[in-house]
Amino acid sequence: MSLLPGCIGLKSCHGKYICAEDCGDACCNRDDCGPWESIACETHGDKVALRSCHGKYLSAQDDGTLQWNRDGAGPWEQFEPEFQGGGQIALRSAHGLYVCAEEDGTLVANRDGVGAWEKFDMETKSFAITMPTFIALKSTHGNYVSAQENGTVVADRDGAGPWESFQIEIHNGDKAALKSYHGKYMSAQDDGSLAFDRDGAGPWEQFHVESLGHGKIAFLGDHGKYVCAEEDGTMVADRDGAGPWETFEFEISGHSF
Repeated sequence: MSLLPGCIGLKSCHGKYICAEDCGDACCNRDDCGPWESIACETHGDKVALRSCHGKYLSAQDDGTLQWNRDGAGPWEQFEPEFQGGGQIALRSAHGLYVCAEEDGTLVANRDGVGAWEKFDMETKSFAITMPTFIALKSTHGNYVSAQENGTVVADRDGAGPWESFQIEIHNGDKAALKSYHGKYMSAQDDGSLAFDRDGAGPWEQFHVESLGHGKIAFLGDHGKYVCAEEDGTMVADRDGAGPWETFEFEISGHSF
């Protein structure tokens, strides 16, 4: 069970959001919560790991500094969330010290207790905006999703080449559209069929991305149905819930276009 929502924004008592810079710096000095201020949450037992939209994990060093620069979630990248009531949380590092937002925007993890500066308002955000720009998708059957030249989509490939790579585009602030190597968008029809055959991203080409933890996601279409990879590799969008066949593991793709 997830300890926190799949994606959150954290706002300090100074009215500023925690931000992950693309250079790895951690700060708390932003007025609004955009992609760099949206944090993906992964549950690790009774702790959480926090991943930025740049694909890096927040790490608390033993000197109290914080950096968004780790590729995996080891002990120093895991935090114990403590719920403070009123939608607020505190984060305790592996070193037993709390994350603190200083008045000047500095973010550290060196406090022994929880005061006002160690409490953060938690806002639920769309997981889609924390995803890499180019991804590959693997089904529960161990095969990759592939967009064919003729617009058909299957999940029967052993590896991830260009046709198994997809560009993520954010629409309406919280939904994702998937664009194939062939320049077409994935579309879920009202009859449950699925294809990569659209030139633009309208409502039927936009999906709510649900985080299932540990790099696994589900796609919910505009018709209220989930995308599914059948055992034979057929792809549809006609499921009412997100079970194993509606679960996909996403990877950063080595192919961009």
